[in-house]
Parts: sequence; structure tokens; C-alpha cells
Amino acid sequence: MFDREMSTEKNFACWLSYLRMVEILLSFIRAQRTGDWLLPVQAFSAMLPWLTVYDHTNYARWGQVYLTDMKALEVTALEVYEEFLAGNFVIKRSNNYFNDVSADHATEWVNKIMQNCLGVVGITRTDQARGRFCITWSARSTVTQKTKQIGRSKSGRSYEQLWEAGEWN
Repeated sequence: MFDREMSTEKNFACWLSYLRMVEILLSFIRAQRTGDWLLPVQAFSAMLPWLTVYDHTNYARWGQVYLTDMKALEVTALEVYEEFLAGNFVIKRSNNYFNDVSADHATEWVNKIMQNCLGVVGITRTDQARGRFCITWSARSTVTQKTKQIGRSKSGRSYEQLWEAGEWN
């Protein structure tokens, strides 16, 4: 009722639309952080009209295709749909709540860690160097995990705590 009465006020209408967009965005973030598959589909569906209004043509056009595919997963790829419902569309780094991230976000995090450790700086200059980096990724990951376990067993703190304290080198 209040919204209808105030809808003639331009300033109110502007802020109300802004609040609705933020609400949709927060819903999408919540879906990513909690691993709730149905929520990002619903939030993305609510985003589409705004993408059209603000002239994001490619998102508006291909967003419809994406949304249709995701809604049809239950029929076209039941196994994938069930995995997504189980939360396996996001990456979880710990057992804490609200810390899941999308796969591309997790990849960016790994890339940043590698750059901070001088691991991938200049790696794309040659195909050979990039190939060696990719082939050895699994082995380096195992070494990293074992090192984290060693660090935790000696101090009783996780590597994240050591890193924040400036004690992880």
C-alpha cells in the first residue's frame, strides 16, 4: 500500500528500484555462499528484467537461454541436477557456514595465491612452461596440503591463521 502511494514520487521510485536490485543481488550471493541451487536460479530469473532495462543486451539475451537450460536440468540431466541440489555447484574450502564460492571465484583465488608465491608470474609466455605448470598442478597441490597439515600439527593453528598473523612463509 505504501509503495503504491509513494510510487508517484520520483525519488522514492528510484530508491525503491535500487533496493529491489540490491535484494536480488544479495539473494544471489546468499545462494552462492550457502550452496542452495534453487535460489540462484530464482535470483537470476529476477535479475533478467533489470538486465534488459539497463541495456545489458548479451546478458538479457543469453540469460534467457541459460535460465531455460538450468530449469530443464531436472529433465535433461537428472544426475547433474541432483548434484547441484546437493550443493555441488560451488566450492567449499572449509566446514564453516556461508563460505562457499563459485568455481571461477575459487580459480581466481588459487591464481592469486600462486602469483603471490611467484608461481605463475610470466607462466603464459611459453607453451612449455605453462604445460609443465598444468601437468604438475596435482603434485604441487598434494605437497601444499601436506605442508598445511604439518604447519597445523606443530602450532595447532590453521595455515589461514598463520597467514593472517604473518607467520606463514
